[in-house]
Amino acid sequence: MAMVKKLLKAARKGDPNAQYNLGVVYSKGVEVPPDHGEGIKWFLEAARQGHPKAMNNLGLIYAQGLGVARDEGRAVKWFRRAAEQGNIKAQKNLGIMFKMGRGVEKDYTKAAECFLEAARQGHDSAKWALRMMGEKAIGLLAKK
Repeated sequence: MAMVKKLLKAARKGDPNAQYNLGVVYSKGVEVPPDHGEGIKWFLEAARQGHPKAMNNLGLIYAQGLGVARDEGRAVKWFRRAAEQGNIKAQKNLGIMFKMGRGVEKDYTKAAECFLEAARQGHDSAKWALRMMGEKAIGLLAKK
């Protein structure tokens, strides 16, 4: 519980890393009972300050409807904001949204671009996603 108190103190002073970590603590129930609402609150605080991991987590929360109504459009918004800051998990997640047409129109070119950006930075499941798209992804990217 000492860790949570320390994080709370820093988060209340506006530290985005502490806010993000509190989001994780409450979402996963580390040293406290799980509380999605409290986790979302702290992820939002961190995201408003530009914390890309918090933005990606908010995307996951809205995509899956964890403690909130499922809202794939909002998920895409958060994934896109984090991806624009170079968050490779968000780039991969945004690629999935484009590939599946979840919260956006299906767009295999944009999906391939997102997967490629994450793969270039070493994200293994983005590499796998590109391989699964196969020749289609190569052809789409070659046109660019």
